[in-house]
Amino acid sequence: MSIDQSSTLLDVPLAHIAPSPTNPRNRHQNQASNLKAWKLEDLSESIKLHGVMQPVVVRANVNFREGNGRPRYELVAGERRWRASQLAGASTIPALLRNLTDFEVLELQVIENIQREDLHPLEEAEGYQKLLRKSDGLQGYATVDDLAARLGKSRRYVFNRLALLPLCKPAR
Repeated sequence: MSIDQSSTLLDVPLAHIAPSPTNPRNRHQNQASNLKAWKLEDLSESIKLHGVMQPVVVRANVNFREGNGRPRYELVAGERRWRASQLAGASTIPALLRNLTDFEVLELQVIENIQREDLHPLEEAEGYQKLLRKSDGLQGYATVDDLAARLGKSRRYVFNRLALLPLCKPAR
């Protein structure tokens, strides 16, 4: 599977961007939430001084219609930069506009997030599960082996993460 790499660089008003509902990050409370807020403020201060150094990735919002009040773009990657830009009082943010399917969005989000050090193991497992093909679906990776190869992870690593999903709520 190959994702279309073509994109257009835009300067997008922050108000025209909505966070993606599929981003696997931030679904589980991190014990270091105060540290996260502090780091976001740090990033905000840096943006005030130097601007955003790396563009966020967006795609056209399929629910946008002129005048319907919905944001024009869906944020695919770069939510911290987007939030910190808002804190910094910026009005726009550099963004790469890409033509992506729902599955490609999810795949990019999972790949971006697994490269982070502080991703919660359950968030990672949920992302992997979403990338596996459902019995009634056509999109997704048919096997854990295919998924592991695509993500650059070992088969055992992916299986170990997926094994967290059946845990009861208190164990989670």
